[in-house]
Amino acid sequence: STCVKAFWMDAAFSKRFLESLGDHTVQVGEWREAPGGGFMRSVSSFHPCRVSLPGLPSHAHAVKTQTYTHDLHSECARLVEVNTFRGIPFSDYFSVRTEWRVIGDETSRAPRVFVTVALFVDFHKSTWMRGQIESNTASEMAEFVSRWGDAAQERLATATAQAAVEEVLGQRP
Repeated sequence: STCVKAFWMDAAFSKRFLESLGDHTVQVGEWREAPGGGFMRSVSSFHPCRVSLPGLPSHAHAVKTQTYTHDLHSECARLVEVNTFRGIPFSDYFSVRTEWRVIGDETSRAPRVFVTVALFVDFHKSTWMRGQIESNTASEMAEFVSRWGDAAQERLATATAQAAVEEVLGQRP
């Protein structure tokens, strides 16, 4: 899908967006073929901690493994992102998984895209902090998706958006 290629396949857009959220030392890996089909890459950054407690660092090391697949039958692009964190309490107790589904609608006069996002907090160990972790993660993800939508619309509104999209469309996958 053009939307996926313009926003997720473009490493520079991903890096700028994460930096706009306060992440630093952002490293966006190259897409490579994934076992079982599709493509995958790794994104590493130091993400600002939303909870402030004595002794907690201001940023946690976040590692995202992104996997992209495209179902030709349904014309649905799917980006699954698994986030793990290091350097904060309970970070080894859970991982955060998001599933972005992108479906194009070219039946209208102006092509449209529908993006849905599902959020999963996968716990690997039991913790009494589960409710707080889930609540904080859901709140942060809602803000992330809203700001991503704003960044995508802003990019499309710029005069250079068409050139950027055409450039990215020439890249793999």
